Amino acid sequence: MEPHAAAATADHEEHVSYRTYINAAIALAIITAIEVVSLYIPGVPNGLLVASLLVISALKFFLVVGFFMHLRYDANVMWALFVGPCSSRS
Repeated sequence: MEPHAAAATADHEEHVSYRTYINAAIALAIITAIEVVSLYIPGVPNGLLVASLLVISALKFFLVVGFFMHLRYDANVMWALFVGPCSSRS
């Protein structure tokens, strides 16, 4: 095996199972339900509602980009292209 081929294989993790995708879809469904329910809670100030919806939307974005667009397994440059150069990825 060539040295660069071995390094390329070591850099990429194994892809996840279907169960992980199903869990991510369930998490997205639960988060979406929380978003919808939060709209019907009376007495929540608009600023707090908007801020919480933006945070929840960002969380959903990271789940979709990370798992369903397979950026979790791509090079860092692809991650930076979609998420931004200032974000850190573990």
